Amino acid sequence: MFDEVACRNLEIITREDARAIDLLGSRLLVRAGADATGGAFCLLEMEVPAGGGVPLHYHPYPEVFHMIWGRLEFLRIENGAEEWIAALPGETIFVPPNVRHALRNCDHSSARLLVVVNEEHLKFFEEAGVVADPNLPPVSPSEQDLSRVLRIAAKYEMFLG
Repeated sequence: MFDEVACRNLEIITREDARAIDLLGSRLLVRAGADATGGAFCLLEMEVPAGGGVPLHYHPYPEVFHMIWGRLEFLRIENGAEEWIAALPGETIFVPPNVRHALRNCDHSSARLLVVVNEEHLKFFEEAGVVADPNLPPVSPSEQDLSRVLRIAAKYEMFLG
């Protein structure tokens, strides 16, 4: 798995070089895909605009979020009780497999975070999202976008609710 990665050299990926994906109003920049890491992980940078977020969902793989700037709230459900927890710059949020979670930006400015996912998760983002220009703001989703995302989500074992 790491043989072909070991043969490569250090690589710097600028904001302009990163692949940009818009998904449900948020912007994802692919900083390191599975091809760059030998399939070990994928590193994304995510921008969540003011008022934006990710709906309640779950999937069979873990996910790690690390706040860069701004303030987000993550939904944790424990023993049936819902609790929104604030996440600030420098804080890391770990979501184990099959744990229902959501996030929202209640602030008046965008938030930025790093997201570590596996290759299947990235494939979902690539298929469900829309290729974007990293120099333009994220595109707001349409009803058609939402329908497409829901259809594709089941293929990657991602479930809403």
